[in-house]
Amino acid sequence: MYVPKYFKPYEFVSEKLFKIYGDDSLLFVSDELKITMDAIREFFDVPIYINNCRIAINSEKFGGSFQNRGYRDPFTSVGAKLSQHKFGRAIDFHSPVIASSTIRKQILENQNLFPHIHRMEKNVSWVHIDSHLDYKHKRIYLFNS
Repeated sequence: MYVPKYFKPYEFVSEKLFKIYGDDSLLFVSDELKITMDAIREFFDVPIYINNCRIAINSEKFGGSFQNRGYRDPFTSVGAKLSQHKFGRAIDFHSPVIASSTIRKQILENQNLFPHIHRMEKNVSWVHIDSHLDYKHKRIYLFNS
């Protein structure tokens, strides 16, 4: 199992899931996605936020509103029934320093650095990436939700 260099396990899952599984909750997220998030963090060299809604876990306190941007429990009502998030193959994130549209543009221009990204959502205020292989498209496919 790949352990991310720049992200803590609780950033990839909901607070509920982390309280049950702790650091083992990383098992719910594909290695390809964890590797990709580290590559994105290194490429842009700025803070990247996935989930930030943890309160008093590991003595860290967060007051953010995001907790369904990584792996989503299959029984949650958040997102589509067969969302890639529910298979551990999708992440939503943002940076407080770089606009999401700029991040998407740079990822598209440097696709060779991110071989596990197969789809990105367009026209949203965050960045959605997933590793769902779309055989109709050779590289990163942009879609609308």
